[in-house]
Amino acid sequence: MALFQTGIDVSRYQGNVNWSAVAAAGKQFAIVRIGSSNNNGVYVDPYFLQNVNGAHAAGLRVGAYYYTYARTQSAVASELNVFLNALEGLQLEYPVFVDVEASSLTSLSRSQLTDLVKYAMDILDQRKWYSGWYSYTNFINSYLNAGALANYPLWVADYRSTLGYTGSYTMWQYSGSGTVNGISGAVDLDYS
Repeated sequence: MALFQTGIDVSRYQGNVNWSAVAAAGKQFAIVRIGSSNNNGVYVDPYFLQNVNGAHAAGLRVGAYYYTYARTQSAVASELNVFLNALEGLQLEYPVFVDVEASSLTSLSRSQLTDLVKYAMDILDQRKWYSGWYSYTNFINSYLNAGALANYPLWVADYRSTLGYTGSYTMWQYSGSGTVNGISGAVDLDYS
């Protein structure tokens, strides 16, 4: 893989991030969680806008992701209704990724789940967002048809010293327990 940039991805679990310290530590991009779902429904991460604005102010390129639990097209639409509103008016340099890794999705067939991920990315694309998908090597190999999603960039998670995923990808999340100045506690580390 030709390395383009190094970065991190963050959510509310990183708390208040000192973005100028992150930039000074050499990170060039940040993928920020838009939100997810819980028992109360779809929600926007309380740190989403703060992280997007802070990363931009520190000179980082920014993308976004959301953690999906959608098992139907109507559930995809419900999630995106909330997340597209949260994205309104923002400028992103990296894609908006659909994070598909929830164990509750594994009972769907490979084609059903692949179709749902593609449906979500197609909607994002129609709404003029550069969209992509995220998952980890074993989940992709077991539950998704990567070939059917090949028109969209893949951000793959694999914490081994060399990437075990053999298909094409554009970003690699290589650690889930990194440390970076400006963030207290662990943070995911990425190569683009």
